[in-house]
Amino acid sequence: MTFTESIKTCLRKYIDFNGRASRPEYWWFVLLSIVLSFIPVIGWLIRLVLLLPSLSVQARRLHDMNRSAWWLLLLVPPITIIGGIILLVMSAFPGTPGPNRYGPDPQQTGMGGYDPEPYGQPYAPPPPLVGGYGEPPYDAGPADIQPDAEGESRQYCTQCGAPLQEGVSFCSECGTRV
Repeated sequence: MTFTESIKTCLRKYIDFNGRASRPEYWWFVLLSIVLSFIPVIGWLIRLVLLLPSLSVQARRLHDMNRSAWWLLLLVPPITIIGGIILLVMSAFPGTPGPNRYGPDPQQTGMGGYDPEPYGQPYAPPPPLVGGYGEPPYDAGPADIQPDAEGESRQYCTQCGAPLQEGVSFCSECGTRV
């Protein structure tokens, strides 16, 4: 994501606390906020105007790491400085690959959007988690069997398309029971 795409996305989603924001989207907007805050006389006014978009993109960045936006409470006094450092460090880490509970991966297309058919299959959100600890979240039909390059048959997960290992009953990528 380029600088201008990032700024456009953040300003367009200035009160959208839902979804996910990629690292470039977040860091380009932080850079703009810092640079504009050093403008004499009106720097504080610009920071005030960019406060809501900054909180929004920070919440979406936390969502990209599969964390709740409640982490923003670290910015409330008296832990503002320590909390700000913690959030800054957390924002440097990559987000979770693929869809998570907050939405699709923003890295799969530009402008923070999502290509609904990245692998020729329509996007479907992950099913809700059911069952106890250690159980797979859902059941799927039998695995697809397709020949690989050497002509040997290989099983693929029906949910995520990942190759399955011999003798396992769950997909290691998405947890689908095969």
